Amino acid sequence: MPEYVYFIRAGKDGPIKIGVADDVERRRATLQTAHYEQLEILVTASGGFPLEKRLHAQFSDSRLVGEWFAP
Repeated sequence: MPEYVYFIRAGKDGPIKIGVADDVERRRATLQTAHYEQLEILVTASGGFPLEKRLHAQFSDSRLVGEWFAP
């Protein structure tokens, strides 16, 4: 099954999570159960963990905690 990198934003102007999932909508729904802000999928791209690792490095100056980044 293909893996996708996703960017999910919490709220209108909130932090953005960069992660990997094979079913991005299911992942958003799972994250939503533990989050008080509405979560929105901004972007998905094929690439899996290698792409996620590059994006985490690219945006490392904006990292808040874990896989969450400042918008």
